[in-house]
Amino acid sequence: MSNKLISLLLLSVLLLVSVLAEADRSPAPTIAPEPEHAYYTVNIAAGEKGDVYHLSKVNNPGQVLSASSLDLPHTANLSDIHSHSASYVLRGSISTESNDRFKVANFYKVARYPNSYNPSDPEEERTGNFYHVQGAGFGPCKSLNCSVALNELNSDKRIMLKNITSPYTGLLIDRIWIDFILFELEKGSKALVQATVNDKNEAAITGLFINLPDPTRGCPKYKMAACPAGQKRWYSRSPNRCLVPKECIPQAPCPLYVPHCPEGYTLTSYPGKNSCPKYWCDPSFVTRIGTSY
Repeated sequence: MSNKLISLLLLSVLLLVSVLAEADRSPAPTIAPEPEHAYYTVNIAAGEKGDVYHLSKVNNPGQVLSASSLDLPHTANLSDIHSHSASYVLRGSISTESNDRFKVANFYKVARYPNSYNPSDPEEERTGNFYHVQGAGFGPCKSLNCSVALNELNSDKRIMLKNITSPYTGLLIDRIWIDFILFELEKGSKALVQATVNDKNEAAITGLFINLPDPTRGCPKYKMAACPAGQKRWYSRSPNRCLVPKECIPQAPCPLYVPHCPEGYTLTSYPGKNSCPKYWCDPSFVTRIGTSY
């Protein structure tokens, strides 16, 4: 091989090494991070080219976004959001793909007050800021009956409370479920509250906003054998409202009385431990759960 050819080969190798080294120093392509989700109320207005969604950042009413469309989870009911926009809080951000589309990660609907002596219209003007509730005491207690704190949405503010009251009470209102959705779920899935707080750090809940769908992940399915004649399977209800089948028990005589639920609530029943119906009043917009497994 001639010296000239060898020189050309060496030069080619050196050029290739130089190109590869330069490629290693080149910055890797960056991917724009997803914007941080925040919580908003929504007001819908007619625009020249269609509906316009004005999204006000909760606890920061001066910060308003406008979008021409909502990118909703498949479980959301857009027509209900249009009809009852004041009943909803949306968690999301402006889409990175389109500046006029708001991408919704979670949506929450307010439950009516269950007590007849309180106003039942969910679209009345509620007062107070929006919060997550957090257990603030020692021990495992996670309930509104324990020591709690309010974490203000869209901010780092935390309020240690001396007392908190809630209108969401009643004989057939499942307080175990309410405590579960307030305390036990992950940040995006847990329920929100609107509340007023006085100068003594005493809070009053004015709205309970439930993440939908509820239950968030659905309930497990069971395949159970039929009970013997004259017997009925009874069920227990878990904190997330899912029904858990138990053993078959003899059918007992049951009261004929069927209770009624307040406006905005639907009667739910299943065979209880004595084989007779166990009743609850659940918000009408949550998923109904039956015993057909």
